[in-house]
Amino acid sequence: MSESGSLLEFSIWESSHQVLNLRTSSLFHLLKGKRTTSVLFFALKHHLEKYFACLPELEKDKFENIISQMTSLGYLDVKEGKLYAKKQPALTEDLSIFSYKYLNGLSLMNNESLALIKEATILLVQIVSQTSFQEKKFSPTTNNSWVQQLCKSWLASRRKKDKVTFEQLCREIAKELWGFLDEEEPVFNVLFLSYFTGFQVAPATREQRMLMLNEQGMQDENYIDRISWVYFIQEMIDQKDIYPLFFSFLTFLIQRQGLSSRSSQESYLAFLHGSPISRIAKSRYLKESTVNDHLIELALIYPATVARRILFLGQPAENNKLIQAGLDIISREPNTSFDDFEKDLPLDSLRLPNFLVYRLSQIICIKEERERVSC
Repeated sequence: MSESGSLLEFSIWESSHQVLNLRTSSLFHLLKGKRTTSVLFFALKHHLEKYFACLPELEKDKFENIISQMTSLGYLDVKEGKLYAKKQPALTEDLSIFSYKYLNGLSLMNNESLALIKEATILLVQIVSQTSFQEKKFSPTTNNSWVQQLCKSWLASRRKKDKVTFEQLCREIAKELWGFLDEEEPVFNVLFLSYFTGFQVAPATREQRMLMLNEQGMQDENYIDRISWVYFIQEMIDQKDIYPLFFSFLTFLIQRQGLSSRSSQESYLAFLHGSPISRIAKSRYLKESTVNDHLIELALIYPATVARRILFLGQPAENNKLIQAGLDIISREPNTSFDDFEKDLPLDSLRLPNFLVYRLSQIICIKEERERVSC
């Protein structure tokens, strides 16, 4: 390991810097993307969303070997399976731009959802590029008929809504993409554009992208792939006034694909239609705790309004004050334990399990506080 660290090394150091008494097992599950609500909540609570599932191919032996090397170089201390940050590993200037990008709950999205959005966006850009050069015959970047249909449907509906020609629409899409890249660093531009194909332009291979990263290795390539795409999606959604077409396209995909697992979405829809958790579990042959986890997963990924909807839905008016009292407790003392939360509130009158109320209250307070800070 050199004095100039990789993104993997930096992620290990930053995580141990932000989380007191960080267990090595917790960090490993975070980087691998273990999809449990405890790991997802851990990422949200400690501002580590961008590291979730960024290294899906990471092996335990390599992880432990890197920690051992970082310890010997004075970057970390390890005591009883817990990590403590010491001096910060340096990053090359080109790689440091990825370590400081802020990513929100979208980072916790399901892998299949991210893959579909990526696949559809690459196809959309290809269509825009070919159309710009009046090339009508070309081989699409994907043979996935569902992705092709999604792109066709959105283009047709958007063209009709805006009352423009297909060529005019494509020009506006191109402007938004270039506007996004103009605001970014040159290194990011080159790497992000390497995913796309267009008129007389082929996408870079994985090996070529790895070469661009100064031989940082397979793990960093996976890391940058996820961060780049989640950051792109987040910016297009957060800056919808600047990127109205990409905002429209991405929300169109999300509405049809969702950002969580299919099973979570099914439980959520049943809950919205008034089914109690016990009935959802029985009808779907699941444990009630699994349905609770489905609702927590949705709350973690989507904005705080979704968590509020779950928490308040179907509650009689007299329970609203009780729920708000719980939110106030967490807001005043974010580290309130579940036991103390239960002691302070008569939760038995609510239609939700006590722990679900506790976890949803935590998620709402964390997300709403970050929204206030970002405004």
